[in-house]
Amino acid sequence: MSSMVPKSKTRFSELPEQLQTDLSLSVREGALNTIFATLIGGTFLVGFALELGATKTQIGLLAALPPLLNLVQILGSYFVTKVGSSKRVCVVSAALYRLVWLFIAFIPLMMFWTTAEWGAVGILIAFLTVASLFASLSGVAWMTWITEMVPESVRGRFFGHRNMVASAVGMVASLVAAQFIDKWQSTHTTSSSRLFGFSILFGVGLAFGLWGLLGLRRVSDVSLSTNSNGTSFWQDLKRPLQDPGFQRWIVFSTVWGFAVGVGSPFFNVYLLEDLNMQFSLIAVLGLVSGITNTLGMRLWGNLIDTIGSKPLLTICSIGGGLIPLMWVLTSPTNWSILWVAHLLNGLAWSGIGLASSQLLISTAPREGASMYFAVFAAITGIAGTISPLIGGALAGVFTSLTLKVGDISLSGLQILFIVTGILRLSSLTLLKPVPSAKDMSLGEMMAKFKDLAPLQSLGSHHVAAGGLQAIENTFFRIAEGSLQSERRIQTLIDRGVALTQQITTATAHMEGSIDEGLSRWEQFLESLIAPLMKGIIALRRFLSDNEDQDTESSHHLDDR
Repeated sequence: MSSMVPKSKTRFSELPEQLQTDLSLSVREGALNTIFATLIGGTFLVGFALELGATKTQIGLLAALPPLLNLVQILGSYFVTKVGSSKRVCVVSAALYRLVWLFIAFIPLMMFWTTAEWGAVGILIAFLTVASLFASLSGVAWMTWITEMVPESVRGRFFGHRNMVASAVGMVASLVAAQFIDKWQSTHTTSSSRLFGFSILFGVGLAFGLWGLLGLRRVSDVSLSTNSNGTSFWQDLKRPLQDPGFQRWIVFSTVWGFAVGVGSPFFNVYLLEDLNMQFSLIAVLGLVSGITNTLGMRLWGNLIDTIGSKPLLTICSIGGGLIPLMWVLTSPTNWSILWVAHLLNGLAWSGIGLASSQLLISTAPREGASMYFAVFAAITGIAGTISPLIGGALAGVFTSLTLKVGDISLSGLQILFIVTGILRLSSLTLLKPVPSAKDMSLGEMMAKFKDLAPLQSLGSHHVAAGGLQAIENTFFRIAEGSLQSERRIQTLIDRGVALTQQITTATAHMEGSIDEGLSRWEQFLESLIAPLMKGIIALRRFLSDNEDQDTESSHHLDDR
């Protein structure tokens, strides 16, 4: 019976006080930077690029830039070792990344003298290239930093909690931003004025990014593991490439990343162009995904320390492969299945992200871990670079292609979603050889699911489990078990009712806060936009007057 009791875990309160402070700061920094990433990326970046006139091929190129620049992480790892401080490299690179986004926000102003077909989009691609460079340097430094700082005994729960908080604030930020963009575009009909709405949004996101950067600077630095063997850079580079276990993990991750990258950049394009959705409705769909992502982080963060990373990754990756196939059943007049797809998407990808990061950390030795992370990012980045470009090319080919499956007609991006789904599911065969500290059969995993305490806090799910347990006790230990089962079921029912009331109250409070915040935000924007538009009009008149004066001068010269 004792074997079924989970082992005691290290509590956060048992950690050193300074470490507790650093972990709390990291959670807050993660939340602020998630707001930053939400407002400058995803649907809003795609919408900005489409407003600039980007094609599907150019959208694929934009998606290919971050993984392409991951190649820099190999040199970044060496740079971190030479500098001797992962914190210093992380903070400086993150600051430069934010500086580049300041220039991206001003691209609509640059369009005054940019008239070529690739002009504005080319400027965006150039700036995002530089930004991705600094993001890659910051990423490898942060991964090294956090790995050294967080003890392995609490690592899974810490990342689960950090990601859960970040996901929650990201949902709210996405809703508010989508409402703002929709309202802006409803009152501004010209392309140039619509672009200024994205500039304002990027500016607000940048403010949160700078706030998060200040929090990042307050986190304590850690001493890096020294290279006790005195090996050279090339020897350090070859070490992860010659590690059999790490090789298997890279092979799976590369193929999986390629399969995901073929379709992932085009889901937002499909929503905006094929289904003609507004940003606010896309944000609501994202809210559904975000809620299940938050619940998933809570569940997986505790479960991963019990069953291990690889079994969790297997389960969630199956879901990640099936979800794109649900998108092909949608049309502009019937897309209700997307509610289910987004619900499952948040649950699946919260587990994939958490399990993947934990497997990466576990396969890399503490000494020289930064080079392992860099090699992983560089190699998988190659697949992440190629796949969106191939996806963009395939999307162009599939535009003129129509497939009939019974009464269902599939074309364009719908065919691409079938391709990415099949590739994702096929790549899972490469996960089996990957070494893991905990390999479990399906039966063992289900047993752990029943015994795991965090599942009991999920209300209705546990009511069902408690009901089954009560039936079992009725058959085997009626006399001694019935009273305990009744008490347990009543407790669970009370928990479920309390949880429902909390969710209802929180939802009402959030809606009121959002409405109040939007009203204040609209008043602030009206006071900010009026002088801004006057300045833009004055600048246009000034440029127009100069052009007229130059024309008149040239006419005088011709007359002479």
